[in-house]
Amino acid sequence: MCFGFLGIQFGFALQNANASRIFETLGADMEAVPGLWIAAPLTGLLVQPVIGYLSDRTWTRWGRRRPFFMIGAVLTTLALLVMPNSPTLWIAAGTLWVLDASINVSMEPFRAFVGDQLAPRQRPAGYAMQSFFIGVGAIVASFLPFILAHFGVANTAAAGEVPDTVRYAFYFGAVVLLAAITWTVVSTREYSPDELASFDDAEPPAHHAGTAVTGPAPCAQVALWLGLGVLLAALIAWRQGDKMLYVLAGLCAGYGALLAAARVLPGTHMLAAIVGDLRAMPITMRRLAWVQFFSWFALFAMWIFTTRAVAGMHFGSTDVESEAYNEGANWVGVLFGAYNGFAALAALLIPPMVRAIGLRWSHLVNLWLGGVGLISMMFIDDPQWLLLSMVGVGFAWASILSLPYALLSDSVPAAKMGVYMGIFNFFIVIPQLVAASALGFALRAWLGGQPMHSADCRSVRVAGSVPSGGGVMRGALSVAVSLVLFAGHAAAAPRPVYVGTTEPFASDAVYFVVTDRFVNGDPSNDHRDQGGKHRTFDIPVPCPDKVDGNIGYLGGDFRGVLDNAGYIRNLGFGAVWITPIVDNPDEAFTGSKPISCTSTLTDRGKTGYHGYWGINFYKLDEHLPSRDLDFAGLTKGLHGAGLKVVLDIVGNHGSPAWTMPKRQPQFGQIFDKDGTLIADHQNLPPQKLDPKHTPLHAFYNNIGPVDSKDGSIFDGNLAELSDFNQDNPAVMDYLVGAYLQWTAQGVDALRIDTIGWLPHPWWHEFVNRIRAQHPGMFMFGEAFDYNAASIAEHTWPANANVSVLDFPLRGALEQTFGTAGKGFETLAEPLHLTAGPYANPYELMSFYDNHDMPRLQASDNGFIDAHNWLFTARGIPVVYYGSETGFMRGRAEHAGNRAYFGQPRVDAAPQSPIFAPLQHIAKLREATPALQRGLQVNERLQGDEAVFFRVLQHADVAQTALVLLNKGDAAKTFNVDRYLQAGIWRDALDGGEVKVSGALKAEVPAHGVKVFVLDADVKQPALQAELDKAVADQQSRDQRLRKR
Repeated sequence: MCFGFLGIQFGFALQNANASRIFETLGADMEAVPGLWIAAPLTGLLVQPVIGYLSDRTWTRWGRRRPFFMIGAVLTTLALLVMPNSPTLWIAAGTLWVLDASINVSMEPFRAFVGDQLAPRQRPAGYAMQSFFIGVGAIVASFLPFILAHFGVANTAAAGEVPDTVRYAFYFGAVVLLAAITWTVVSTREYSPDELASFDDAEPPAHHAGTAVTGPAPCAQVALWLGLGVLLAALIAWRQGDKMLYVLAGLCAGYGALLAAARVLPGTHMLAAIVGDLRAMPITMRRLAWVQFFSWFALFAMWIFTTRAVAGMHFGSTDVESEAYNEGANWVGVLFGAYNGFAALAALLIPPMVRAIGLRWSHLVNLWLGGVGLISMMFIDDPQWLLLSMVGVGFAWASILSLPYALLSDSVPAAKMGVYMGIFNFFIVIPQLVAASALGFALRAWLGGQPMHSADCRSVRVAGSVPSGGGVMRGALSVAVSLVLFAGHAAAAPRPVYVGTTEPFASDAVYFVVTDRFVNGDPSNDHRDQGGKHRTFDIPVPCPDKVDGNIGYLGGDFRGVLDNAGYIRNLGFGAVWITPIVDNPDEAFTGSKPISCTSTLTDRGKTGYHGYWGINFYKLDEHLPSRDLDFAGLTKGLHGAGLKVVLDIVGNHGSPAWTMPKRQPQFGQIFDKDGTLIADHQNLPPQKLDPKHTPLHAFYNNIGPVDSKDGSIFDGNLAELSDFNQDNPAVMDYLVGAYLQWTAQGVDALRIDTIGWLPHPWWHEFVNRIRAQHPGMFMFGEAFDYNAASIAEHTWPANANVSVLDFPLRGALEQTFGTAGKGFETLAEPLHLTAGPYANPYELMSFYDNHDMPRLQASDNGFIDAHNWLFTARGIPVVYYGSETGFMRGRAEHAGNRAYFGQPRVDAAPQSPIFAPLQHIAKLREATPALQRGLQVNERLQGDEAVFFRVLQHADVAQTALVLLNKGDAAKTFNVDRYLQAGIWRDALDGGEVKVSGALKAEVPAHGVKVFVLDADVKQPALQAELDKAVADQQSRDQRLRKR
């Protein structure tokens, strides 16, 4: 697995030890050398995150990472052959760009490869083994010119020509690099996407927690970075500073430009995704970034200046054509080889060191050794003794190349291992860019033009008055060691992690609209004459109480949703879920049984207004877009309003397919991306389909209707819908291709319809193929089943590995807040906070009604109470359109549940007594991370009273929320002392403060809520004990599910 690093380091070591020599040989002066070296960090900055992003999303017959290994290896080999033969300085400089970029193409996936393949406990050893092969490769490569000179190969050349010792070393390195990487490619295998998805990183999810960010970077932050870059550039121009300093200005302005681009690009765009991951990187990675910055700054200074410093100070010449200079340069190759040799030995000692004192302290000790080694170079007179300095440098080098990556790979999600390895490289290359741009200026302005300079300016040792010392490297290492010491102490005793979920989507509440029934924003796409005698627009279903249903299109569209994005956002929601957008039949269905106000699973006379009867999954239904607003435009507009987009998708079926008195066009048919018919039910019952002799039947199952309650639903039909054949690979390919088309246009999450009607392996493959292109995409399924043990299976990593709509809790919510009026104790069991069947109950979608059941039958206060619970308890809230006003309460599907809401009702909604309390509690949840992602500890759920804690302690957040709910008709005084921590608690609703010592007393109004927040680590012993139990239970649950 790690052998390829032997070859990679041949390329890096030859570059590091000889690039300055080649540049000076071709005429570069010393001040220009740092600028020429800028290629190395810039290519890393540009190439690694892109390669990481792409390799996370790649799967070919050769694997996920290995194709990048070989592409980089071939390009690097060619660059190694060209560079020592460069006829001019600028060709050499250009070749260095190609060489470094090519090495990065191979190296970045190698880092992620180890993280992919090894469990956390194995990673320190894995990365240490990489360091071992890096050391071995670097020793041989660095010694090559010295060894070749020893055997008589010419070590000098005519002016402007590179010596043969260097040229032959590069040729040999090219062969070794290509051979070593090829060996790794042919002798290893990668886990498939299915295998990777079935693994858990064996670490609690909290270790992968990112820093909470909401939306793109604020405009002020963009302006700050852009302005800083412009200001620095103006200052450099005014003072006529070194042109290389413009690189610093460019870094600031470039980061500002990246933030600006991410604001306007869709969230699924590569650049926006990389910037988003950068801003949300885990806290462990943020801490490591500072340590990396100062460590690599020191190393880069050493690589740039050691050749000239050693040649001038110890060998008495800085003339690149002299024998003494080239002898000194060869000795630097020996020194660099030596520190890599010591690094190889240190790599063997690092795993037992980690076992003894831990990752962080091991890294700290090794960096201290490196600091001592570099500082000692100031005081050594005999170049032979510089080998002793290289011992400390070698230990630091081995540690820098291994332990930060072990810490990093444990802290990032497996699905983003590649992109985060690439982003981590920022904190290696940015200090190199700073060094390349600033050190030449510093050398000339403050250090007399000499790379080695002491604080006491002690007397010269060689002709030419070359001062001795190591100020540049010493200063950088001193800062690095100081910072590592601070970081090591800070991390020595990590606080407990308490988190319900680290899923970013959990921060958002979801507003669910049946798009056709929300608002008609563009009457031009109504198609009111569509369907002929089987018309599709406005088809009432009369009901005895004169509140009719409707089974035709009513005009709601993308424009209606986008025009009201501000309304939804202002209500306190962060995401909007829209019904399927794919093309549906252009007539009303004539088969099935008649529809009445109370009927279910009857479809005669109904249209596909709801979107669940797809006929072409690659095409938008014509009722939804406008001339100036397609789906990509909708998602862009919603994102601009601060709303994520949840797309409803169907994988189980197409349109109604049989029982028609006479065949109708499109029903039971499927068309491909080009509009070609690829499947046709031909109005035949499933049992009469003949896929062996009729290819158009192969898309469908031919079993027939099966009672979904008997456990055999996977082979049966739902109503008269055309049931897709899950055993036909063409079905999977068609659906994955179609949904990837739509997700690429800005979808943030998927809701999966009828997930319970297809087997787990089918969904497992489908989800993995979507996430291969959209790592970590949140999905939740609809399994219309009130048995928690049954629907929980979809959440398991070995199955679909998605969340689900929480139907069991929904039943309890109806009993608690509807006309039955049961107490809060009804909600305790379906929460499944401990020992439950779900992979993670905190990621379930909590709701009290939707479009497939009667709306909640409750009073205004019942809705207020339901919302107070929904937005404070565990789970991700989902509210069905119109519920903010109690719209059509109690009405069934065909009796007004899906009635048209319309713009007048939207405009009047704030007048509803339900609206403002919902808005307040939704915005409170949005502003309180503990309510979004914290663990829940119930103090009491009894009668009309609920008292519970939500605790979030991870990354930069330490927050406890105490929730008091009263669903009674009179105000109540709550007294809480159990689990209560002393401190200054904040009333999250009115902003007041309450000093708590032993107990808290608060009055909660009728049908009201109080939330008190303490922003501090948990110290209360009883609460800590409950939280520790919850964490242990989740870890036990994770282990149990990994074995399934």
